[in-house]
Amino acid sequence: MQPASSTAPFRLEFDNRLMEEAVMLRMAGHAQEREFRRLRDRIYDLPNEEEREKQFNQLHQQWFLRLDLGHAVGRALGEQPLLMRNTRGCRVVRVIFPKEEGADLYGSPPMTIGLTLRASNLLNDSALLAFLRHEFMHLADMLDPCFAYEPELPRSEAGPTHDNLLRERYRVLWNTWIDGRLLRQGWAGEPVRKKRLAEFRATFPMLGESSETKFSQWFDSPYHTHKELAAFALHPETAGPHYPSEQSGAGRCALCQFPSFDLQDGRDLPPPTVEEILVDFPNWRPNQGLCRQCADLYRGCRKSL
Repeated sequence: MQPASSTAPFRLEFDNRLMEEAVMLRMAGHAQEREFRRLRDRIYDLPNEEEREKQFNQLHQQWFLRLDLGHAVGRALGEQPLLMRNTRGCRVVRVIFPKEEGADLYGSPPMTIGLTLRASNLLNDSALLAFLRHEFMHLADMLDPCFAYEPELPRSEAGPTHDNLLRERYRVLWNTWIDGRLLRQGWAGEPVRKKRLAEFRATFPMLGESSETKFSQWFDSPYHTHKELAAFALHPETAGPHYPSEQSGAGRCALCQFPSFDLQDGRDLPPPTVEEILVDFPNWRPNQGLCRQCADLYRGCRKSL
């Protein structure tokens, strides 16, 4: 795939130090460790230091590819075509501590994805994939014009302490919404709901008995905007999610996730069509709606049976 504003192909690059450490960790006790060590030991005999460094990098890159240690990163990127269409590529860099890991966007449009990982995480595809899906959905939201992300939140007259509180509330809301979508797409397990609900209650204690209802409005909805998140973070007791499908007809299809100004009420569909949709999207509910294209697609599937 190619970025929207460039003819250059999307590039996925891994830092040499990251590849070296990941390969060394994987090869410990590996069936091919003896072959790898033999090839690596030969490089030490090269008299030129610069050439040795070059050969080590090439060897580690070859085995990194051979062992498919970048699989989870490539898969997670492939699941977010919006990212791959609108960025130059992804640069993956080694870090040491867990708190340093994460993903962000850098540069001017089309931007580059910066991903920082510990080498040991490249050895656990399932755990890394779960982490990357969450991180990359953050970035996809930032590039989504419907979300209309802004890097700065409104400043409070109460000072820096309240600004920090506002950022924490915003972070919890965004994570809540992301994990709700991940769960509906089958990319997260059911325990994530309980985890996010506990975090939501701790962050918004002023909501009291209504906290679970408010939580569901964020977790279960496929569509939100930056403006909504910021407004709720600032005034959680009075603000709430805005549902464009009920007021202006503009929103995002709960099935294909594409923006649509013609969302249909799933409760108007014939029961057999609803059953067909639930086969592919078991977590979908008719009151979430869907775009006309998806509705027509599933009506057509039923007719063709």
